[in-house]
Amino acid sequence: MLDELATKIRKEVDAEFATWWESHPEATRAQLDAARQDILEERMSRSGGAEFARAARGLSMTTWVITNAANISKIGEAKENDARTAAFKEMTERVVGLVSGPPGTLVGLLVDQAKSRNFGQIKFTHEEQARKDADTAMGAAKHMFEDLTAATMMRHGLFGDGSVPATTHPNRHDDFSPGSAGHFMVNGQIKSWAEMSSDERAAYEEWLDLHETGRVFNEPGDSITLGFKEAETSHSGNGS
Repeated sequence: MLDELATKIRKEVDAEFATWWESHPEATRAQLDAARQDILEERMSRSGGAEFARAARGLSMTTWVITNAANISKIGEAKENDARTAAFKEMTERVVGLVSGPPGTLVGLLVDQAKSRNFGQIKFTHEEQARKDADTAMGAAKHMFEDLTAATMMRHGLFGDGSVPATTHPNRHDDFSPGSAGHFMVNGQIKSWAEMSSDERAAYEEWLDLHETGRVFNEPGDSITLGFKEAETSHSGNGS
């Protein structure tokens, strides 16, 4: 679903940029790059970007409910939690098959892609959980959804052009660019959390929190946080 909406934003940006370029035929390369980035940042705060943020909010609420229903938001010892995580993974793979996809998209294809891309990354090793505030499965679920959202945005160029590099792209910063210990990208895409080194993980989290990154990620990021809070407020109990 997020891929579908990200594609829509990219098309909106491309169309608006093409119109701008047509009306500014003498623009330099630097001016073209700046104009496209301005359009991207503005678009992420309205129209397709607002729709993307609303979807992130709704889907994050669903993620909270599924996690809570699997009864893993409150954990005891790690081995018990690992067993519950296995149950959560199986349950999520089944539940996602009931979710309606965007118009014109085959739901079965969405389900298969979700299983291979996302749920396959869930590891049963909570003893080694290094993510800050993710000592509970609920914290891990929130981080997993943030990672999914950021990866989707990067896949569709919503963090800007990495070759320029755009202000909102990791390559703009020496500590995150290719060749650095904190370079958390591979083939132009964000690595999965499981594949990152400790340096890359630290750099990735630092980049997501940067003011510059927030020009395009603030709306989706805030929506995810709000979705989790709203779900927690609306539902009681610890699942079954």
